[in-house]
Amino acid sequence: MGSDDLHDKRKAKRAGDLARRKSRRAPYDRVLIVCEGSKTEPHYLQELIDYLELNSANVKIDGSCGSSPNTVVGYARQKYTQEKRNNDAFDRVFCVFDEDTHTT
Repeated sequence: MGSDDLHDKRKAKRAGDLARRKSRRAPYDRVLIVCEGSKTEPHYLQELIDYLELNSANVKIDGSCGSSPNTVVGYARQKYTQEKRNNDAFDRVFCVFDEDTHTT
């Protein structure tokens, strides 16, 4: 009932057919958001990410640095250089401040 040349009839896979395809989507940027509050701002930013249905796999929100703007910027620089040394640097870094009166 079968055909003796069954293997000849099937199209042999070429090496190009078996190769992994290149990605079509551009990779997401790694983003660090440093804020002066440890509760309100991180929760607000996380809710915003959820509401806008953004991919949060590459977004790190950190609010554990203090309330002074100089401290927030210094902490953001420290985290950036630390990740850069580990060959996993952030593509974008944002600092979030309240409109309070600060001495620095």
